Amino acid sequence: MEWFGSLGRHKRLLGASSFGCHPPSMPAATALTVKQRRLVKHYLETGNGTEAAMVAYDVADRNTARSIGTENLRKPNRPGFSSSLA
Repeated sequence: MEWFGSLGRHKRLLGASSFGCHPPSMPAATALTVKQRRLVKHYLETGNGTEAAMVAYDVADRNTARSIGTENLRKPNRPGFSSSLA
């Protein structure tokens, strides 16, 4: 019961009314990071997103590299990705 009572207090302390029901929006897409530029460069050389992520992000685990490569290569709306991959 104490846990539920503390929720209201925390909302008041954080000023929940200033945020409304939704958290602040995320900033607009920005330019590519150094690692993302390296990933694109290696992807264009090898054609393999996993290998490119392993090099660009210095990752030894292939499953982690696959996740990183997939996540980054599915972002064609980011500035720099579409022009680099074209």
